[in-house]
Amino acid sequence: MTAEDHSPPHPLIEFRNVTIVRGGHRLLDAVSLTIQE
Repeated sequence: MTAEDHSPPHPLIEFRNVTIVRGGHRLLDAVSLTIQE
């Protein structure tokens, strides 16, 4: 059950990136860099 608790953290980061992009297109570049890393 502990493994499942550690899985959510990943998807959460992706969701946050989407919200940031919606606020400003300029942030889109920063998000792309984070995903590539």
